[in-house]
Amino acid sequence: MKRDPIVEEIHQTRQKLLKMERLKAAEIQDRDRVVSTISVRKTSYS
Repeated sequence: MKRDPIVEEIHQTRQKLLKMERLKAAEIQDRDRVVSTISVRKTSYS
């Protein structure tokens, strides 16, 4: 079976979009865990 370059390009594009969606979802989850340097200083001097 011959590989169609257009189909390959579509497949690669879909893979990139899925990867971006996973990264965006992980970024949203990580927003809750962001720690500022000010809060670190406050807790280390307590």
